[in-house]
Amino acid sequence: MEEVPLKAKDLILSSFSSRVAVISSTTADSLIRQHNLNFTQLIQPFARLSTEASWQDPNGLLIWPKDISLTFVDIGSWKKPEVDAQRNRRILTNIVGQNPPTLSAIPSAESSNGDSKTVELNNKDLDYQVQVPVRTTWYEVWRKTFLKLQSEVVGNQHEFLNHFVACLLVISSSEVKSSEDVANVVGKMSKIQQQHQYDHPNSWMLPSVLKYYLIIHDKSVNEQESEQVYQNFRTMYGGNFCHMLKLVVDEASDTEILVPNPWKILLLDQEDSLIFSKREEIDGKVPVDEIENIVQSDLLHPLSPDSENPPSVISQNGDISNSLKIPCNMELGTSLTIQDVRRIQLVINEFISKALLPYMERQCRNLNESIVNRRGMSKSFFSATKRLFGTSAKSAPSVVYATESVEILSRKLGDIYFLYGHYGGAYQLYHQLKKDFYGDAAWLYYSSALELAAISHFMMSQSEPPLAVARAFPVHYVNDAIGHYIDQCRMVDAATRCAVICTECLKHLENNAEAAAIFIRMTSEDCDLRSALMLEQAANSFVEMDSPRKYALHCVLAGYRYAKAGLKSHSLNCYRQGYQIYNGKGWRYAEDHVNFTIARLQNILQTPEGITKHLMATLVAPSPQSSQQIQIFYKEFLSTMANIKSVHEFFVPQIKFVDMQIRIAVAGLPTGEFHCSNYDDIGASSTSWDSLESNVVRECIKPVIKFKPTRLFFSRLLDNTVHPTVPCDEQFFIELPFYNPLKIPLGLRNITLKFDYSDMVEVTLVPNLELEPEESKSLRFSVISHHVGMIILETVNYELEFSGNIVPFQQTVVLRGPRLNNTKAERFGKLYAKDLRNKIVIINKLPLLQANVEGLPNALFHTQIANFDIVLSDNTKSKTPDMTVSQVIITMDNMERAVQVLPEQTSETSSAFSKTNGKNFTRLKCEKNESPTKIPCVFKAPQAGDTAELDILLVYEILHNNDVSKKAHRVIRMSIQIPLSPAVHLEYSSLKMLDCITYLGLMRLYNLTVDYSVIISKIFFSPSDIEVTELCSSSHPEVKIEEAGIMKMNKNESRNIVLKFRDQKNLLKDNQRLTINVAWHIAKSATENLAVGNSEINVSEAISSIQSSFVFQVKHVNKVYADFGESTNCTCEVELLIHSKTSGNFSIQLEYNPPKNDITLTGPSTRASGQVSLGGVTTALLELQALQTKTIKYLFIVAWPGVYNAAPKITVMDEERGVQESYSLHSPIIFAQALSSVPSSS
Repeated sequence: MEEVPLKAKDLILSSFSSRVAVISSTTADSLIRQHNLNFTQLIQPFARLSTEASWQDPNGLLIWPKDISLTFVDIGSWKKPEVDAQRNRRILTNIVGQNPPTLSAIPSAESSNGDSKTVELNNKDLDYQVQVPVRTTWYEVWRKTFLKLQSEVVGNQHEFLNHFVACLLVISSSEVKSSEDVANVVGKMSKIQQQHQYDHPNSWMLPSVLKYYLIIHDKSVNEQESEQVYQNFRTMYGGNFCHMLKLVVDEASDTEILVPNPWKILLLDQEDSLIFSKREEIDGKVPVDEIENIVQSDLLHPLSPDSENPPSVISQNGDISNSLKIPCNMELGTSLTIQDVRRIQLVINEFISKALLPYMERQCRNLNESIVNRRGMSKSFFSATKRLFGTSAKSAPSVVYATESVEILSRKLGDIYFLYGHYGGAYQLYHQLKKDFYGDAAWLYYSSALELAAISHFMMSQSEPPLAVARAFPVHYVNDAIGHYIDQCRMVDAATRCAVICTECLKHLENNAEAAAIFIRMTSEDCDLRSALMLEQAANSFVEMDSPRKYALHCVLAGYRYAKAGLKSHSLNCYRQGYQIYNGKGWRYAEDHVNFTIARLQNILQTPEGITKHLMATLVAPSPQSSQQIQIFYKEFLSTMANIKSVHEFFVPQIKFVDMQIRIAVAGLPTGEFHCSNYDDIGASSTSWDSLESNVVRECIKPVIKFKPTRLFFSRLLDNTVHPTVPCDEQFFIELPFYNPLKIPLGLRNITLKFDYSDMVEVTLVPNLELEPEESKSLRFSVISHHVGMIILETVNYELEFSGNIVPFQQTVVLRGPRLNNTKAERFGKLYAKDLRNKIVIINKLPLLQANVEGLPNALFHTQIANFDIVLSDNTKSKTPDMTVSQVIITMDNMERAVQVLPEQTSETSSAFSKTNGKNFTRLKCEKNESPTKIPCVFKAPQAGDTAELDILLVYEILHNNDVSKKAHRVIRMSIQIPLSPAVHLEYSSLKMLDCITYLGLMRLYNLTVDYSVIISKIFFSPSDIEVTELCSSSHPEVKIEEAGIMKMNKNESRNIVLKFRDQKNLLKDNQRLTINVAWHIAKSATENLAVGNSEINVSEAISSIQSSFVFQVKHVNKVYADFGESTNCTCEVELLIHSKTSGNFSIQLEYNPPKNDITLTGPSTRASGQVSLGGVTTALLELQALQTKTIKYLFIVAWPGVYNAAPKITVMDEERGVQESYSLHSPIIFAQALSSVPSSS
């Protein structure tokens, strides 16, 4: 039968009750045992005042006590219990272990039930919904048992709350027939009481004992005789001290049966009594070292991230052995009726109201008179000594007061007030006594007075007016009492009693902060059970204070102490409570400790529900834990999972499904581990492949109804809203990156892929993969489907190995496309595109061609020309005779400049293909289906860069039964990267136009190779119609262009080259592809070349800059000597040659074109009119023909010696088009004063 939780007031009343001794005769006891009860058990459920009664204190104040409770003790079989802290500790541990918490599920706000409630806690910016237990029944049972054990401690001189105050003599009516019999029977029983009082004087509160006589009606005696016996007792001892009880012995009728049975509440007490009576048996069954002497190396603090094994358990299920539980199936109180219960209650009411309260009223007056009479005397010998010798209160030894001292009498009076409802008087006495005890340094008396003063104050606040008080609860009394109990008195049990009672008072007053502080203060290293209970109650107080972090911390600490005490189920419950706060809040060390400990405890208690969740949580990356700690987590996880016979989802290693790649129509790729530095290389160039394929299909494969680019590669950067398409029985590859996020190495075994049609899909098995800490590796799986339709990649299956444990795991393939952001709904909602890479469509069989490159060097020089072969082979595994390849198209960007398909050179290639060239593609018609087939090609490396990228697309057309209307095409993509190194570099510095068809150029050659000499074999123009007429270099003044190998350049050598060339056909005009080419080779031997190349430079822009309709040449002598003293002017004849590139009639006018400064003998000329002039023909009308030359002669006249510009400024007017052009020419000439012996020089 479950007990109702006690309130603070009820707890105090049940903890402090007057003890009444019971002496029962043998005959009376046999009458009671007919109901399966002894006398104390018969009356104990009704040992509380149920009517109104009153008494007066010595000051005449009328007290109306309520709920006075009594504890009846049969002293005939009573023995003073021995105080054994170890035994009591084991009993309390057993009691708590027999009341485990409910561990059906992990607490959550959604899973609340009748045993728990959901509480909303707020802390700064975080909100929590925590499920906390409504009651901690194990704490309530522990508290009840603990207080009961404390109440059995009698003989205390510092308090008298558990002392006997009266004696109840129980006699059968059949035992006494006369007054002499009454005297004899009562005399014998009184001797028993007196002997007990003599043997245990400290067990009785007062020297004079109240005796109450209860006569049990015996059915063997008629009622008149029993009534006569009762009247004899009333005559001898007074009517208020006697009572006769009549009980029914026959079977009661159904209507009179008691429901509920009031004695069922004694079942637990009876079980406890049996436990107490079997302490020696407990000692034999539960050794001390199994509970207390736990190896500390197995227990780490809950805040430590290096928590190892929780403490060892006492039994397999994590609690104290259940062998001590004593079932009680007896029917108590049989044949007793409702009338019997009323009679029993009447006995108690009359005993309290008519005998006990008046007796206590008299004793209070006596005690008060004794206190008043002794008030003027010295309080004690120690007090007098202290006044005489000045003993310090703080250093005084333990104090023992005399039985008749004022302090002891006052304490007895205060205890009587407290037990019988006069809480105001009790508080005043305790308050006064604490001062006296403090002055005498009587710390035990002082602590007890503080404790009872605080409890009396609380009971006053709960009383009805005018006794109620509104002052605050004296928490400092409680703290001071606990401190002195522990520090000075070394009485932890007394401090615990004070704490458990006063904290209930504080919780009733909603002062949870002080209650939590007291609970925390009661924790210590000497008792794990008490510390665990106190920490758990402190955590519950923090819930009421809206402090989630403190709640979680103290739950974890309580779980740790429960584990040390051997109570694994209670420990698991506390850790689960703290888990609700720590989970997902970023406190990783605490979260890992809680998860790991919960998993360990669940493993011990064999409750596997949710254990994998907690173990996996400790391995979530990134983790701040050390590698050693992660290794402990990982080992525990695998050892636990090895016992679970199923495949579990696990996130280690991290398989990045978003980076999954699928390769189609390729063969020969190795499976297993491979190096992949970048997953986006092919995806970035997908657009260029699609463009090439589109152009070729539209040009060569007709008719084309609707073009869809062929997808041979799928990655995260491409459009994955389309399904990968693979022909049946054809191999394709799936590549997945595996990342180890942990700080420990991982060993994976038997890695494979699982599809929905597993029996019709062949997948390669990767036997092992070793991943170092935080290392990433990629695996390639080969897949062949024999099923036409859609196959879905569901999971990646693998095994993890650690220390001999091999456990299977899997990871479900989850793909999600990029987030959509096009419409308003997509922007405001979290919508994502589809990703269909794991849903592969298998179509009917198709022919599969494989292309390889042969003969291409592994490295090239800039502008090197290399020959290679494209080898086509039929890679179809299961032949399809109705499917044939009709044509193959080879294409690439800028194909005419990079790659050329050579003419057929052998009978093999000519019989297999017929070649047709197109713009940027070459079409090869298949004449015969042979495999393999070579296609000769040539590749020219670029003249710059570190790598040459050769991206070749082959498109082959497939016919079904040679039906043109049923055609398909497939593609082969070849992407080759070749490292490059520099060779011959070409630069030009200047170009000059000599006449309309003749040009002069200056360029520079560099041999940039490191180890080779380069032979320049030819220098020519493209187009080839431009003729190089003369060639010379700095080391070869005259080089014959007809010679093979015109020059040799050593490594790191450079040379200047001057060349003259002629444009007979006017090809240089507006030619954007005019290049100067240098053919070179590196000789490997006399008959073999290591490399052959052709470097070029575009000179179109340079040619355009010097292009003109006319080219002028000025001919004259360089220096003229004249006697300027004899003649005023000096004259020189100048010829002007006009080269025309066009035909027509032109008007030509010549003018003097002065330089910036004319230099004369007298300094810079003033350019005055008459100093320099032109004479002769200065104006002419000429009819010119294209590519012909005309000559005009004019005179150049100067007046002073100096350096002049003899070339004129020419204005040409086209008479037909009306276009005028001006040209400024420069040609220096020197005029000098002639000496008589120096002739003129030309």
